[in-house]
Amino acid sequence: MTLNDLNAIAPIVTAIVIAATAVAALVQLRHMRAANHIGAMWSVHEMFSDAGYIGARRYLRTHLARLVADPGFRGFATMEILGHPPANPPEEYITAINAATLIANTHEMLGNMIVQGLINREVMLRGYAWVIDGTWRMMEEYVKILRAAEGGDGLFEDFEYMTVCSRDWIKHNPVSYPKGYGRILPSFSQPGNGPAVPTA
Repeated sequence: MTLNDLNAIAPIVTAIVIAATAVAALVQLRHMRAANHIGAMWSVHEMFSDAGYIGARRYLRTHLARLVADPGFRGFATMEILGHPPANPPEEYITAINAATLIANTHEMLGNMIVQGLINREVMLRGYAWVIDGTWRMMEEYVKILRAAEGGDGLFEDFEYMTVCSRDWIKHNPVSYPKGYGRILPSFSQPGNGPAVPTA
C-alpha cells in the first residue's frame, strides 16, 4: 500500500472513529439519562412513602373538608397567607395549615420537576396520576382560599399543572395494565365479579 493509498484511506478511518465515538457517547448519555430518571423516580417514591407525608395526608383526608367550611379557619388561612396570623388560633388550625403546606409544597416541587424535565412525565403519571389527582381534589378548596387571599393564580400552579396532566393521562389510560396480557385475578369490570355481598 503506497503513501497515497494511506492518505486516501485516512479520512475514511478518521470518520469511522469519530462516528463510533459519537455512537458510544450517545449510548452512554442514554444510560446516564435512564439512571437519572431512575434516581428521580426513587426520590418520588421516598417522598410519597415518608412518614411525615403520609401522616399529613391522613390528617387532611380526615379534617380538611370540615375545616375549609369553617369561617374561622378560612379567616385564619387568609391571614396566615398574608403574613398576619391571628394570635392564639385553635391548635387544629395550625396542624391543618402545616399539613396542607407540606402536601402542597411536595406536589408543587414534583410538578416543577416535571416542567423542568427532571422527571420523565409519562413514567411519573403512570405510577402516580391517581394519587396526584386525588390529592388536588382533597386540597382544591384550600388552594382557592389562599389564591383568593393573594388575588392571583400563581400559588401551587405547578401542582395544578401536574393535576391537569394526571387527569388527561387517566382519561386516556383508565387501566394502566399492559394491553394484550392475561390476568391472574378475575376482572372486577366483568359482571358478577364485584365485591361479595354478605349474607345473614
